[in-house]
Amino acid sequence: MSNLYKEITINVLWKQNSRVVQLLGLCSTLALTKNAVNGLSLGLAATLVMAAATDLGLVLGLLGAMHELVGRGTLFSGLDLVFGAAAVPFMLTVIPSYHGFLLAVLPPAAFLGLGIWIAVRN
Repeated sequence: MSNLYKEITINVLWKQNSRVVQLLGLCSTLALTKNAVNGLSLGLAATLVMAAATDLGLVLGLLGAMHELVGRGTLFSGLDLVFGAAAVPFMLTVIPSYHGFLLAVLPPAAFLGLGIWIAVRN
């Protein structure tokens, strides 16, 4: 029975997720998801507005996390901007003494990242 749930989860999140493909045309969305916090915040706001788009928050969060990890070597570095000073301890430095990769945090990298993601998916 657990294989059935695993297959359903994979289908919903990866194989039959039309939101991943639809995000390619949303330039403003891709330009704003340059770190995990922005991606999750935008995903939360979009999910509240579009109640039927339940997979959107996960996709934007993963895209933002990919940008932040490759671009800065951290995760959740701006969480205090959304939830206040109490959220500062949740910042994760994944790659210590990482100098960053500027292209990864710029808006064109969202197109590259999502294009690679769609290519791997297909």
